[in-house]
Amino acid sequence: MSFKDLKWLVNRRIINKKNIIFIIVFTILITIMFLCLTLVFYNIDTKYKFPKEDDNSRILIAYGDSSRYEDLKNINHVLEVESTRYLNVILAPATEFKKDDMDTIIWVHTYFQDLNYKIKNGRNIENQWEVICPDSFYPYSSSIGNETNKIKPSLFLKGTEIIGKTFKVTSKNEDHLNQEYTFTIVGTYDAKKTTNEVNSCYTSKESMDYLLSKYKGYGTNTYSDGTTYEIRDEFDDVMVRVDKYENVEEVAKAIDEKGFNVQRALYVNENQIDLSISQTVLVFIILILICVNIIYNFILKKRKYNENYNELLKSCGYNKEEIYNIELLENLELVTISIIISLILYFIIYFIMTKFVLMYALYNNLRIDIPYFGLLINIILIYNSAAVCSFSISNKSKK
Repeated sequence: MSFKDLKWLVNRRIINKKNIIFIIVFTILITIMFLCLTLVFYNIDTKYKFPKEDDNSRILIAYGDSSRYEDLKNINHVLEVESTRYLNVILAPATEFKKDDMDTIIWVHTYFQDLNYKIKNGRNIENQWEVICPDSFYPYSSSIGNETNKIKPSLFLKGTEIIGKTFKVTSKNEDHLNQEYTFTIVGTYDAKKTTNEVNSCYTSKESMDYLLSKYKGYGTNTYSDGTTYEIRDEFDDVMVRVDKYENVEEVAKAIDEKGFNVQRALYVNENQIDLSISQTVLVFIILILICVNIIYNFILKKRKYNENYNELLKSCGYNKEEIYNIELLENLELVTISIIISLILYFIIYFIMTKFVLMYALYNNLRIDIPYFGLLINIILIYNSAAVCSFSISNKSKK
């Protein structure tokens, strides 16, 4: 029997109530599996990938004898030792980008050479009062529940649109207090490889010296006679910038051995992430088992349901091998239809979630990537399960 004849017979059998119910149920389960798999890979990325991309994960905070801070530069894998003052950011009102009554805001950070961001448009910082901003730029505030500051995708600015644009920043530095400085956007960087908010811009350390306060904070104290005096909290700790995330533990140990207190600038709760990974993997395994059980029982019942039809095929001259091939192809075709519909539903849900529901995660540049390789493995696993179940049951038609 030719494949064309085989396909014609399968198509005549494929459209019936039982098959449609199977497609609906199986499609829902597979779609949930795909979504669950996406969460599994997202949690894995949160533990292993995102920390490597976040600049703060390579920063250690050291505190101790300030006269010995220079010694920290001699530790292997240490790139820079600077005051923690440069971890602070400056808020720019950015009224130059005012639009649609949205509250405008830009965060200005210190750019360090080890960041090595990929410049997509324009150039990197070369002079004072220059900044680089995200290639997909959103210089507006985001407040959940505030309709005025609801994120509007249409207001994202492309890198080519903002080169040459300027905005003013008011100094918090005690020597230049309240003075305004005009910054020019000279380039845009690829923020997809960072965990920066999409309104984070960078300028040189020389520029930040004019903007940042010299002190952590201010306070007051009172003398015994009742008069008060001002207290200024100095920056008495330093940040140690490490070359790679994988070397942070080694550097932290070396700093500790030199007698300094040390801690990470960014703490990742790996136990919580591991728990989340375990939970989503468990749900995924349960769904796989449910799918296999549904496939097996469906094929078993369908074979009994088709006994009379198979007998009719025998009387028409079809042998057992051909009847087996008809059943196998029918089962695989039903699974294929379910997978195709599931993929369509998955991409629709993913689009809706990332573009609307998870827009605030995108504002903070938290990416939920599609795990294409994981989806492929999942589809192969489903096909194998269907083939094995079909073989173990449909093979009985040969006897």
